[in-house]
Amino acid sequence: MTLNLSEINVCLSKTLAEWGIPGAAVAVVADGETYTQGYGVLAAGQPATVDADTIFAIGSTTKAFT
Repeated sequence: MTLNLSEINVCLSKTLAEWGIPGAAVAVVADGETYTQGYGVLAAGQPATVDADTIFAIGSTTKAFT
């Protein structure tokens, strides 16, 4: 499987806009390929942008991983 980066970018940009999410950092790993990208800003109305290394607090999410 080859990652379709333009399709990923379009989908994520559209989803963030629809849900009113100011920014996100995304990683996709498939068949030995890794794609990382930051989208948007850290906070609405602020200039600081998100990149692939931005750290977010995610709260309690252990049930999602078990």
